[in-house]
Amino acid sequence: MGGRYLGRTALAAAALMLVAGVAMPEAAQARTRARARGWSPLARTDLVIEGGVAQPLGDLGGDYFNTAKGFGAETGYEVGARYRAVWHSGWALSPSFHFADYGDFAGRDADDTPFVVKASVLRYGLDAQYFWNPAGPGPQPFVSCGLALCRNRYRDETLGSFPDFYAASTNALVLAVGAGLKADTIEISLTYNLNRFESAQLLYFGERTDYNWDSLSLRVGLALPGG
Repeated sequence: MGGRYLGRTALAAAALMLVAGVAMPEAAQARTRARARGWSPLARTDLVIEGGVAQPLGDLGGDYFNTAKGFGAETGYEVGARYRAVWHSGWALSPSFHFADYGDFAGRDADDTPFVVKASVLRYGLDAQYFWNPAGPGPQPFVSCGLALCRNRYRDETLGSFPDFYAASTNALVLAVGAGLKADTIEISLTYNLNRFESAQLLYFGERTDYNWDSLSLRVGLALPGG
């Protein structure tokens, strides 16, 4: 019985291999014919290199001395990239990474010791976008909405005769909404980042405190064909 079972298994395997051998060229030919007719599931793929201005809001941009949780961050810069797949329907998905480095706040303690407060954010995101006129010529306006895992980073440096520093970071899940315009390989976008989190490691060490690190990102991108 074992021999008959092995024989049937071998025959079935051979039959599957034969069917696969016939089907694979047929499928390849079907895809070739579909491409020849101009059909593709995607309108395009892009590798977008981005850079621009990062504007701190909320506690992040709040006055350091006159607000309870202000970090005093100034306008900074942002750089990043995304790989984007755009469907003919206009919908697109793009994993992305961005680094925002805000302008430092410089001040002096009560004893006139100078200090500097630094803030930056690492964003690992996934964005859904909708494009009007995704495959045709001419401008392509779009809207976007996404989620990002952000690493919010804080550093307080004491300067002067006895330099020292304190650094801490915390993670947050951030919602981002925005809109933009793509024209040929250039695109410009404005994004609002809703960055709210709780931490016991920043201004009030050991005391869990709610923070608002919302920000605006004004980006200019270069969209390169992704393949």
